Amino acid sequence: MKYLLTTLAATASLLSAVTADFEIYRVGIGGNGITENVEGWQVYQDEANCDTVLDWIWPDTDDASGRGVRCEGDGCGRSDDDDPANIEILEMNFEGYHWSKCPLIPDVR
Repeated sequence: MKYLLTTLAATASLLSAVTADFEIYRVGIGGNGITENVEGWQVYQDEANCDTVLDWIWPDTDDASGRGVRCEGDGCGRSDDDDPANIEILEMNFEGYHWSKCPLIPDVR
């Protein structure tokens, strides 16, 4: 019983260490009338505003095990029809920092 309580306490202490609080935006930058926007993602510690605007992006990727953002689902675009609630997978790898958002899959056994 002591082993179980120790294991639960250790697991609970780790859970608070894996939280993240940031804002992520799908953006297009560039585009001067001759060239089109470059699409990608920007990440901010707080809500983005005119004082914190970035001039670079994290690129889209099909495999975020290296670097960039992989997004799957109907909420990954920037149009009015895209609803972020419809993002099925959002995986981000920022040069050593790696996050994933996946839906919960119920156990149907």
